[in-house]
This record gives sequence, C-alpha cells and structure tokens, in this order.
Amino acid sequence: MIELRKVESPAAADALAAAYFEGLAAPIDGFWQYVVVGGADFYEILADGAAAGHAAVARGKALAQFAVDARHRAREGELFDRVLSSGVAASASVSTKEPEFLSLCLDRQKGLEVDCLLFEAEGGAEGSAAAPVALRAGAAEDIAAVRLACEPAFDGYYEELVAKGQLYVAHDGGKLLGIGELRRLPTHGGAYADLGVHVAEESRGRGVGTGIIAGLKALCAGRGLRPIASCNASNLASRRALEKAGFRAAHRIVNVRF
Repeated sequence: MIELRKVESPAAADALAAAYFEGLAAPIDGFWQYVVVGGADFYEILADGAAAGHAAVARGKALAQFAVDARHRAREGELFDRVLSSGVAASASVSTKEPEFLSLCLDRQKGLEVDCLLFEAEGGAEGSAAAPVALRAGAAEDIAAVRLACEPAFDGYYEELVAKGQLYVAHDGGKLLGIGELRRLPTHGGAYADLGVHVAEESRGRGVGTGIIAGLKALCAGRGLRPIASCNASNLASRRALEKAGFRAAHRIVNVRF
C-alpha cells in the first residue's frame, strides 16, 4: 500500500529539501532552491507503512522534487505514479541535474518545454572574454536608486542583499549602470555562488551586463567560489551576456506535462 502524508513541519520540509540538494552533484540554482522549492508543499511517501521517500509540489501543482530511499528504489516507478494519480501534482519542473527524476518524467511525458538555462563558468571561475565593470559593495543609501533603475523586487529584497553583503553596484560618473548579486549557496560545502545581474534600462545594449557578470566572476575567483547563473530560455540578451562573460548553458530546467 502506498500513501502520501503532507509534511506539516517547516523544519522537517527544509531538512528533506536540503538532503535532496546535497545529494546532487552540483546545486541547481539559487532562485529554484530557495524560492520555488522553498515555497513548495512537501509530502512523505509511505510504502506499506514505512517511509519510502518524498515529493515536493510547487505552485501550479508542479512536482519539483521526487526522491526515493535506496531500499525502495525498485519500486520508484510505482511510487512516482502514485504521486501523480493522487492529484497533488499535475505536471513537473525538473532539471537535467536530476537524472533519476528526469528519467521518470520523460517516460510519462505528453509534452515538455525548456523553461530555464542553467549556466556554469567555462574553465572555472577565472577567465572571461569581457572586461569586468568596476563594482563596489552596495549600501543602504544605494537602495532607492536601485529600485528606480532596476527590475522591481518584493519589499525587503534589496535590503536583505545589502545586509548579507550580496549586492554590488556599478556606477559611471555617479550614474547607476546596474547591479550584481552574488549569493553564496550553503549546500555543497559552500563552494558555489549564484550570480544575478540587473542593468538599468538606459544602460542596456552597451555590454554593461556582461561587464557586471565578469566582475562578479572575478570576485568569485578571489574567494575560491564556483559561480553558477541562470536565465529564462527566452531571454536571449541575458544568455548572450553570460556567454560573453565565459559561461556556458550546461543544463536546463524543463517543464513537463503528463
């Protein structure tokens, strides 16, 4: 008998998510890890009354994690089908960094599309085809200008980045060109940093984004961190900027319809 039991304890859900991520060869993406999966509902999978694994279901009933204990690996297809037939999940979002989960999805898919491109630094953190833009650590007094020039964010987002030392700003003669985000991920021994960039609208198309990424990459090299980044599959400008800064789209996040 296979049952699903919702995990009501946030601490228990966080522990399941963390163990799953640590079991991967490399982190998927910071936004994915802490926003998508961080906001998901978790379900414990029980087989004949014993814990057999877990499933995480994100917004829109999208299955975002599926894991089976080694003792129940022979039944993983049956357990996966039970999760789908239960009605808690109607689709899946899965990365190519999750081969077992991805394989189960591909066997049952009725359609799929690439959602995000996942980048890693070609040849490590060092080296870039682009000259880095000078960056300085962001401060509280920068936030008002950042909010005006860059993409909207939820209340407290930029304040949190500043407080954690994760926000960097680029200026030209006192004019804000854009910002960079450098978030050290706690999984995988803290060896990875997730990068983000926002360019002020009037500064776009001038290579500023590539320069900011190159600057963040240089910061990672100085700290012994391995940088990763992501962008929507349809965002050609971000993809070009990352590639010019020495990154390659090594993996994908795929949306799967069942």
